[in-house]
This record gives sequence, structure tokens and C-alpha cells, in this order.
Amino acid sequence: MSTESGYLPLQAGEPVALLVNSLGATPPMELSVITHSALQYLKASNPAPHVARVYTGMFMTSLDMVGFSLSLMRLPADRAARLDAPHAAPAWPALPQVYDAAKAPLPMVEVASHDVVSAEPPTTPMGVTLEVPHICPRAPLPVPTVE
Repeated sequence: MSTESGYLPLQAGEPVALLVNSLGATPPMELSVITHSALQYLKASNPAPHVARVYTGMFMTSLDMVGFSLSLMRLPADRAARLDAPHAAPAWPALPQVYDAAKAPLPMVEVASHDVVSAEPPTTPMGVTLEVPHICPRAPLPVPTVE
């Protein structure tokens, strides 16, 4: 994507996968902010690729090092199928955890009340729909027992 080096020349609309990797001590919320910024950058780039997959998490760490890495990979259909294939790799996300770029984990918007459930999902100022997990705020947490 570098305009100076032409390292990853992409065509407009070319499908890509974005991997945002924590180096170990970067918290998930910061990774969400980084992911959001990277998606904004890619959307505004010229030519703008189509971000078909977003992976965010700890994939390759360096103990408790603070920081992150960004990787962008071309994603033809055969490669996307291999990324989505069933696997037993413990650090790679299972298929249900792979997000489309339009539903990538982003910083959550403040909700006025957890007791009110809206039929419409929240959106970011850029209009990206957020997936909000179902939260039952008054459900008691299980108490661990020691035997």
C-alpha cells in the first residue's frame, strides 16, 4: 500500500484481509481503536481496496511487549476459502469469530440504558453497524466453588 515504494500495489475494490496483531500487552480495547483507524485509512486510500476479512487479536506475541503489527494480504477467493476452512489451530480464530469488515469490532458507543433493548443496532459516526453481544446486566455471576 505504500505510495513511496509501491510495495503492495492494489486495484480499487481488490479484496484484502487485515490482521491487527497484539504483541502481547496491548489490551483488546486499544486493538479495537487501532483496527478502526486502519479501516478508516484503507477506506480513504486511493485506490481503496475492499477489506473482506478483519482479524484482531494476539496471533504472534513477544511475551508482554506493548505494541501491535498490521498485516495486509491480498485475498483471492481460494485464499479466503483456506482462511475460512475448519482447523484445530488454537490461536487462529474459528469461523464464527471472523468478522466482515463492515462488522469489525470497533469501540462501543455509549448506550443510555442497558435495560432498554433497541430493535436497531448501534452505529458509529461513520455509519458502520456494530454487533453488540446480548448483555443481561442483572444476571448473577456464578460463584466458583472449591472442593
